[in-house]
Amino acid sequence: MANTAQARKRARQNTKRRQNSASQRSMVRTYLKRVDAAIAAKDYDAATEAYKKERKGTSS
Repeated sequence: MANTAQARKRARQNTKRRQNSASQRSMVRTYLKRVDAAIAAKDYDAATEAYKKERKGTSS
């Protein structure tokens, strides 16, 4: 348990960052699954489009 104000603030920040990181990681995994599925289906146009969306989503 955090004992100082600084440690309490750091704990709050870490919680927010952990949630944001988990959300980003989930989004990237979803997009990569879409790319893999399109490649497996030999739908290269859809794979290219899904890859572009994935790259756009991870750049921010």
